[in-house]
Amino acid sequence: MPDIARTFPPSVFAAARAKVAADVAAFQSFAPALAPELRAGVEARWFANALVALDARFAHRDPSLEGADGNPIHEVRLLVTALLRDRTPADVPPGRYRPAASVLGLALDQPVVLAADPFRALAEAYLQELEGRYLA
Repeated sequence: MPDIARTFPPSVFAAARAKVAADVAAFQSFAPALAPELRAGVEARWFANALVALDARFAHRDPSLEGADGNPIHEVRLLVTALLRDRTPADVPPGRYRPAASVLGLALDQPVVLAADPFRALAEAYLQELEGRYLA
């Protein structure tokens, strides 16, 4: 089992940001070719998978450093758990999640449906919060 990480070097955050940008660019490159009735569904699945992959990059972080203030790290944890269980966030113990203070403002009873811009905003808030707590 890998060690629990208390810090990550700046290169890990730079690589994560590059991957977020690449995921958005890749979707935007083929999205115009999608039939309109398919686009929303493909986009939601694409960015749900991208969010799970982003969180997985930091899976071995020390959770004791995440704080207990309902920050973007908690928001991503809640959303990823809901996505992996095919549930709404209401079906996952929300901890200190407060929709009004969250990046996406997603109500607990709403399904997790992401699009490019909300994904990008959430990813950046998540990475900023992680950097503030885990930057080496």
